[in-house]
Amino acid sequence: MQLRLPTFATNKKPISNRPLGLCLLGLLPLMTLETTLAETTDVSLPEAIELTLEQHPQLAVWSARQAELQAQASLAASKERVVLDLSVEDALGTGDYSGISSAQTTLAARWLLENEQRQARVQRAQIQRDQADLKQQLETLELSAATARYFVQLLATDAQLALAKEAESEIQDLMSIVQRRVDSGRAPDIELHQVKTRLAERALVSEEFEHQRVAASYQLSSQWAASSADLRASADLYKLPALPTEADVLARLDDAPLLQQYTVRHRLLAADSQLAKAEAQPQWTVGAGVRRFEANGDFALLAQASIPFGLDQKRVAYQRVVKAQQQTEAQAAVVDRNRLAAHVRVLLLELQHSQHLIHSLNNNILPELDQARQQALNAWQRGQLDYQQWDGIRQQRLEARERLLNEYLAMQLQWIELQRLTGSSFSL
Repeated sequence: MQLRLPTFATNKKPISNRPLGLCLLGLLPLMTLETTLAETTDVSLPEAIELTLEQHPQLAVWSARQAELQAQASLAASKERVVLDLSVEDALGTGDYSGISSAQTTLAARWLLENEQRQARVQRAQIQRDQADLKQQLETLELSAATARYFVQLLATDAQLALAKEAESEIQDLMSIVQRRVDSGRAPDIELHQVKTRLAERALVSEEFEHQRVAASYQLSSQWAASSADLRASADLYKLPALPTEADVLARLDDAPLLQQYTVRHRLLAADSQLAKAEAQPQWTVGAGVRRFEANGDFALLAQASIPFGLDQKRVAYQRVVKAQQQTEAQAAVVDRNRLAAHVRVLLLELQHSQHLIHSLNNNILPELDQARQQALNAWQRGQLDYQQWDGIRQQRLEARERLLNEYLAMQLQWIELQRLTGSSFSL
């Protein structure tokens, strides 16, 4: 079983969760000294997933579940107990049958012939264990996918914070230039007020991302029941995944746990039908014993058989119900397979589109904006542009860089979702 990763949607414009970040930040003073608030820990994606699978509380229930299923399998394989019958006849009567001189004492054993039924029960119990194993794989897959999404979100938040700090530092440098221009009379006071306003705005953006990265760190560390405010995701957000072909993805989809659960349910229903068929048949009870005749001290062997008459009509009717359920499950599997196939096709298209946008931003748009920004800066310093024109070009470049970062984030989340659907190993 291969694994994958969290709970962020794959929208083109991921939305931050500011209220959560503020709430978590507000709880910091209440944390005990045992928490790792001041500790910075680098963690890779494989390490994060491994920690999740080792320590997530949700997975602890499976050991008890496995023990329960093992007990059920043992119960299914157990035989009915042999029944001993002891009877005394022709005793304590009247006349010749007074006392026990004419008594007949019989000791017999009876047992149920249910080999076919027991085999059907054992087979059903084994399929139940297979179903539980698959459910555990699915839960492991979902937890791994959740961890991967939290990991990518933390990685992206660090990058967004770095970009925000860079933009804030750029405006701080700009403010010193504007201050000199105002002092020398080459620029009006309004430009200084505009720069100060822009600096205050960028400081708020940086503060926002600082809150978000604390929240993202808490969300990631909570996957292994920890509480860390300063985890560092160790990976390359800007790595482009090698996209598989549509045929390869659809081939892997057929073996994915999301569709395998239909196969296991179909097997379980088939086992239910076989068990109902076996239990609908008459179940013989046979016995053997020995009888003692007190009158002469002789012994005799005896045998007996109990044969129910006719079929168990309730079991026969249940067989029909199970067959109808099998047909329903088969149709549901086809519908779900078509839905998942459409989903992975859309994901492939989105990944291809994201990579196309990233390529255009990196190779066409940003280089042009870099040149425009430098030329506008030079023109502004020479007095050929006013502050608003220069600031507009600078803002356009910053927005393009933010869009590029968001496209990388969206692409990585789409890639994680594709790996989750196909049951592949999670990677960036």
